[in-house]
Amino acid sequence: MQLRLATTDDQPVIMEIINGAIAALKQVGSPQWQNGYPNSTTIATDIKHHVAYVLEKEQTVIGYAAMVGGADPNYQHIDGQWLTAGTNYCAIHRVALARSMRGQGMATPFLKLLVDRARQNGYHSMRIDTHQLNLPMQKTAVNAGFIQCGFIKIIDEPTDPNRIAYEQLLTPTDNH
Repeated sequence: MQLRLATTDDQPVIMEIINGAIAALKQVGSPQWQNGYPNSTTIATDIKHHVAYVLEKEQTVIGYAAMVGGADPNYQHIDGQWLTAGTNYCAIHRVALARSMRGQGMATPFLKLLVDRARQNGYHSMRIDTHQLNLPMQKTAVNAGFIQCGFIKIIDEPTDPNRIAYEQLLTPTDNH
């Protein structure tokens, strides 16, 4: 498996993966991603800003995630405590695997590849959040080395219940 930046040529398969994830979340009764987000504009913006990553297996795109560096407005207030202070972190958003890859143990290695990339890019930590009903992502985050830090609210989804927030230290930090 390999991780690489996504290109505009990847957008159709990325949207197929995202739409499959939206359907899977709906099937388990989760309200996460059930309001038109993420959509093709979201993914195009990720690609344009060079934060879109795809996971490939045997030259086939099987996963998607956005890895965004710097202060995330959704992570400014937490009911709990982050492991680090400051803004030298990156956040993983919009993680999804192709339907054919679900249940095959690909999600944890995917997150670990993203963590390795963040470390290579000089970030001190990485953050991720998920809905309380998204049990597979909660398990994946913990298996990939993330520590639950508390709960956050998503700014663009004020009616959404608190999301579980996680962080992983990537390098020694003095919290500045």
